[in-house]
Amino acid sequence: MLKKVLVSIIAAAVLGVAGISVAGAATRSGPAKVTDNTTAPSTGDTNAPNASDTAKACKQRGGKHAGPRSKQRQRRAAVVQAAATAIGVDVATLRAALKAGQSIADVAATHNISTATVVDALVESATVKIDAQVTSGAITAERASNVKQRLPKLFNKIVNHKRSTPATSPQA
Repeated sequence: MLKKVLVSIIAAAVLGVAGISVAGAATRSGPAKVTDNTTAPSTGDTNAPNASDTAKACKQRGGKHAGPRSKQRQRRAAVVQAAATAIGVDVATLRAALKAGQSIADVAATHNISTATVVDALVESATVKIDAQVTSGAITAERASNVKQRLPKLFNKIVNHKRSTPATSPQA
């Protein structure tokens, strides 16, 4: 049941962004009914989110893709950006090399930059973000200290990681 409700909410968000509303998206009354209106007709379930509410909530979270996977993408993008800056190449060049099966360490070695330099740059970048989280009250100083201790090992692993198979499709 939960899975059905989640699928309905996601469909309502997608359709709501397109200007179509869904009636009965999170109700037990049967399949969702799509209308051309911009608001969902009342289904009798006052707790059911309509498409416009779902779309607003999605925008408040940061846009179209603001779930856990989006946060992973943002973290990966930040790592690639910081590594590219440390190596002295643009992000597109580094991404192309990573998709071709090289590691960040391989790209750094090609440009005569040591792996330690890249790892240090990544640790510094992450440390700034962690300190900002402590300042805002999102995490405690103790938690920040524990995370900071793990950063060098984590980033060393990331920098030396190679894809198991090079990407062959342009979307990968």
